[in-house]
Amino acid sequence: MKNLSSRQGEVNYLCQFHHPNLVKLIGYYLEDDHRLLDYEFLQRGSLENHLFRTGSCF
Repeated sequence: MKNLSSRQGEVNYLCQFHHPNLVKLIGYYLEDDHRLLDYEFLQRGSLENHLFRTGSCF
């Protein structure tokens, strides 16, 4: 259970971390083998699109 406690501590830290260039982690859900991270809404598309798009500059 130490591993789970460590992960919860990391996620709690990320929920409190704020930076204008990072997507904000709003919350999380952990139950058995189910894990869900809730991030803020991106107005110009998904995080995946921003990270993996081709042919354009940031």
